[in-house]
Amino acid sequence: MKVAIVGGSLAGLAAANVLHRLGAIVSVFEKAETTFEKRGACLGFVDVDMLQRIVGTRFMRNGKQASLDQGAFYYGDVWQFLYSGLPAGIVKFGHAVDSLGDDIQKPTVNGNVFELAIIADGGWSTLRAKYIDSRMPVYTGHQIIWASVDTAELPGGLSSFDSEFGSTETATYSNGIYDAVILEAPKCDGSRMYACGFFVATPESEIAQPENGDNRQVQATRAWARVPDWFLPFIRHFFGKYVNGEIVRFTEAAVSKGKIAPNPVFEFATSKTVAGRIVLIGDAAHLSTPWTAAGAYTAMKDAVGLRGAFYSGTVDIDRALQTYDKGGIERANSLLRQSQACSRRLIPKQGKCAVPSPATLVDY
Repeated sequence: MKVAIVGGSLAGLAAANVLHRLGAIVSVFEKAETTFEKRGACLGFVDVDMLQRIVGTRFMRNGKQASLDQGAFYYGDVWQFLYSGLPAGIVKFGHAVDSLGDDIQKPTVNGNVFELAIIADGGWSTLRAKYIDSRMPVYTGHQIIWASVDTAELPGGLSSFDSEFGSTETATYSNGIYDAVILEAPKCDGSRMYACGFFVATPESEIAQPENGDNRQVQATRAWARVPDWFLPFIRHFFGKYVNGEIVRFTEAAVSKGKIAPNPVFEFATSKTVAGRIVLIGDAAHLSTPWTAAGAYTAMKDAVGLRGAFYSGTVDIDRALQTYDKGGIERANSLLRQSQACSRRLIPKQGKCAVPSPATLVDY
């Protein structure tokens, strides 16, 4: 079976791994010119056992079996692990794909016909709108402002960050509708980073709208060119009373020596995942608030779903896709329900129309 996968982020690479291991001839087309091991923010939840089954080898971090006990997972490290499971040349960087041809039963990329095409190019996929579902993601009313800094920039460390491994519940500090989720993440290059996701209700008129084809994890690293004047006063006002001021100390270090990147949160669940021989997976099929800690996890489950659908040994592609579509729709809708429940708590009870500008809540 000859398979084209559009998108080389986590979902695309996970699908490439499972299909390659089932004997398919796989080509991954990624528009970015370079690899992603140095990109992205922290992932909410990583099922290490599932990842290892997808790739077929152990996931190691700094010479030890990877686990949440070591700290949160950096997107770039998970990406690199998935990438390492593929033969050289399968992922073709610098290859943007804006069409799969006119026949959904015979999808094409650059004039080459494939028996199966997988759309995995993110929540702002242009291919999804063209072939599967023309609806667009809906803004939730809040954004997650990612802050990060190398631990080396904070001599003596931050005890409140150091202890918060593997649980977004115990690492969360809330003040009304505003949350701070703190993490420490060891990287496979031996360094460590402190990170915090600030969930901040924000009017849609004040957010940076995503671009077509955006990868959410890469988008999350697009730092503000200049941190807004309201941001530090906002953090001091809402989170200064927690853990002896360590959240404020961390944020000050991230502003001066690290990165602050706003990431508006949108939600989406596709109405179907299959059209002919074209399949939708990952963020292209389902977008959720990071508060669910399940976006990347659900993308991995999509890959496992593909493996289950095609594992039978008989290459009846259409029947396999019918099987996949049922599970794919269920996963997308389940994640959306979970996300909407989380998002409602992060904006005023009156709804998105009542979201105040964060800049109006503090003096600066």
